[in-house]
Amino acid sequence: MERETLELADLPSRTPRSEAWVRALLERGDEGWSLRYLKALTGTRPTTWPGRSWTYDRATFVADVMPSSQLVTALTGAAGATIRLGGHDATIPALQAQVQAQHRPSHELHDRERLRHPSFEYTLSAVQPVANDYRPGFLVGTDGPSFVDLEAAYRAFFLGLYDAPRHESVPSELVTVRVADMRAWLGPVHVSPTILTASVQGNDVHGAVLELFSPTERQNIHLAGKEEETVEVALPHGLPTANAWLWLKRDGAWLDYRLLAAPGMTDEQLAAAGVAIQRPGVDELARIEALVYGGEGPTVEFKGTLPDQNARTPNPWKTAAAFANGSGGTIVFGLDRDEATVTGLEAADIQTSRDRLGQLIRSRVIPTPEFDIASYTVEAKQILVLTVQPGASPPYAVIDSDSRDRPRFYIRRGASTYHAQPSDLAEVCRRAAQSPSSVSSRQGMPFRV
Repeated sequence: MERETLELADLPSRTPRSEAWVRALLERGDEGWSLRYLKALTGTRPTTWPGRSWTYDRATFVADVMPSSQLVTALTGAAGATIRLGGHDATIPALQAQVQAQHRPSHELHDRERLRHPSFEYTLSAVQPVANDYRPGFLVGTDGPSFVDLEAAYRAFFLGLYDAPRHESVPSELVTVRVADMRAWLGPVHVSPTILTASVQGNDVHGAVLELFSPTERQNIHLAGKEEETVEVALPHGLPTANAWLWLKRDGAWLDYRLLAAPGMTDEQLAAAGVAIQRPGVDELARIEALVYGGEGPTVEFKGTLPDQNARTPNPWKTAAAFANGSGGTIVFGLDRDEATVTGLEAADIQTSRDRLGQLIRSRVIPTPEFDIASYTVEAKQILVLTVQPGASPPYAVIDSDSRDRPRFYIRRGASTYHAQPSDLAEVCRRAAQSPSSVSSRQGMPFRV
């Protein structure tokens, strides 16, 4: 967070005209009501809001909405000025001429408010320390909940916490004003084992850059300037376990940022900070590792690299078609089939590679079988796993990228793929016809035996 000091007289120029959501604690003394603490937010609604005021014998907790200009005028007025809150005219203690300001990110981990926008926070302190004239003891209200003391009531009213630890007490500063920074901010962030997806929103995103910083991955992505944009960043080695940050920046200054990984940081803390982490389940990883180390067979084949988009060879499409003509199967990309070792894929953008692989299947295998493509990290290397389901509309054929006139049919025997004979395809169609999932109207290649 960046901090600076500015003059109290500069506060009006830093506070855009909008509604101000005000929460205040007023204390009643011998000379009437005085302001003990005030917290205001402009530009957006608070994440927690009590909705109404709570009144006690010598204290009132006020929830009010007013024009921000009215609030700022009262705060920057002459010493001894008053502000009307909840039907009470409260005296504002004399304020120091300097204001402490800081720029805060959205979903800040240690921020009780957890605002979904970045904000500028301005802290105003009294010239003389504000004395706490409220007598210790229970607070029993006529129109609000009862509490054992003033501090417990503060925690519930201002923080929305009814079971917060006792060290959360009324702040020593007199006023805190937060102004939502609506220029550009990070929305929800989702991290899978191989892909980071971030939403960027705002009223002034033009020229902004999204930066991923970590010990192993450092990327800068220039945004298109839309009011809402979704950005995907490949994580070939997964998300680092420490010192991983996502920065939204422009012209050498940050607009928003999000901590993605730090020692001791839990998934629950990340979720509270707007980061959802998807981790493969133990069973799923065990299944993939068993697949990798189990070797090739009737339903498993390994490929060291991804297919060339312009290659006319039927590999690996013939295997995908053979799996669809049989009982299904899996093709693992990123494994040496001779040594059965994990070589990994060198794709810079695994998401793009996955999408391209799916497009090639749809263009080279007809009819398109039901399939799924997933990415995994095994031995710190990236692999793609293509799973083809048993076909409901056989026979499935492979065609050239530029011609559909010469379909080629394949079947699987053992760990190898072979050209299908007419008798093989007749058996494929017979099995499909007997299957409960078979369809009466075939969408595949016209075929007679």
